[in-house]
Amino acid sequence: MKDAKTITNLFNTQNHEFITEIITKYGKKFINLGNYIKRKNFVNLPYEDGDFESVLYNSIKAMKNVKESMLEKYDYLTILKKIFVQQIIALNRYFASNKQKVLTNSIPDNEFANNCCCFQNDFDEFNQNYDLKVIYQQILNRIKSPEDQKIFKLYLLNTKPKEIAKIINQPPKKIYNSLFAIKNICSEYKYL
Repeated sequence: MKDAKTITNLFNTQNHEFITEIITKYGKKFINLGNYIKRKNFVNLPYEDGDFESVLYNSIKAMKNVKESMLEKYDYLTILKKIFVQQIIALNRYFASNKQKVLTNSIPDNEFANNCCCFQNDFDEFNQNYDLKVIYQQILNRIKSPEDQKIFKLYLLNTKPKEIAKIINQPPKKIYNSLFAIKNICSEYKYL
């Protein structure tokens, strides 16, 4: 279809006249759609008419990624409407998560500076209690067999038990039994 190719090209190049024509012709309908969605579903969304214009503009920019085959199947306004609605949903998620509120209302800098030294003390205590190198070495020392040590090391590298069996040329049942014994040793360490 020739129209789909032309429209795809206009969106891909972000043709200024074409975008202006869409905004002029359909802008009010999209703003009304945005207000309707806000009124029905997202009452707390802090967006007004001008904000929905920017959502429409961003939706038109996103149309740059739409393939010609999609425009052959569906009308470009249908696709643009879906992108517009998806962007409003994403905006609502952003504002509903209170991310912005948390970022702006966090602990004041001077309060953070006063408490910073206690954070450092907690961190140092955490490091002493959870020194993974020491714990790893203690567990390795408790595992007697060199073969079981190799199984433990491979398991820590996220190697599946069946793959470990192939690597060390042992039956999978032996690997599972060894891993069970190793996990029992690990469970004795309260830090794990």
